[in-house]
Amino acid sequence: MKLTVIIPVYNTEKYIERCLNSIPKRDDIEVILINDCSTDNSKKIIEKYIKDKPTYTLIDLKVNVGPGEARNKGIDIAKGEYLYFLDSDDWLLEGAKSLLDNLKGDVIYVGFEFNDGKVLFKKDWKNGVIRCIRREFLGDLRYPPKYRGEDVTFYHNVMKLKPVKNFTNYLVWHYNFPREGSQTWKKRNNLIP
Repeated sequence: MKLTVIIPVYNTEKYIERCLNSIPKRDDIEVILINDCSTDNSKKIIEKYIKDKPTYTLIDLKVNVGPGEARNKGIDIAKGEYLYFLDSDDWLLEGAKSLLDNLKGDVIYVGFEFNDGKVLFKKDWKNGVIRCIRREFLGDLRYPPKYRGEDVTFYHNVMKLKPVKNFTNYLVWHYNFPREGSQTWKKRNNLIP
């Protein structure tokens, strides 16, 4: 398997089907969805979508663990040479196909766009976004459990391992932000600690 897409899911029934539809239809991609105790129809939508898709797996958690620990569950069973972390309210763009044909390095920085149309390509750790990591390089490193800002801590720890970096010119990912109700929106608007 070339790539595993890991998607933590929590109450994103409005977005999850668009997210899943955006993943390239290829036999060398596996998709692991981790339902983190959603209380909406996310699980039903996923079950219907993946019914005839043998490379798709749904993990249904019985206790809410948060996005970091949910991603860890996906990492633990992933079979892909590379891991791609995608949030269930975001989606992939056409550049994902180019990325799949050019996977190299330990970490891959990709271009992404926001809801307001802004596009971001960055070539350094402080401002870059790592979404794709070589599984073997990651080893036993995992996201910190039950931790806000788990992405930043995780990527900081990845950088301590001194990865071979690959900076792409592919616009791969649509970041569904700003989006009212998202954890990032709540945090930036001081609605959660």
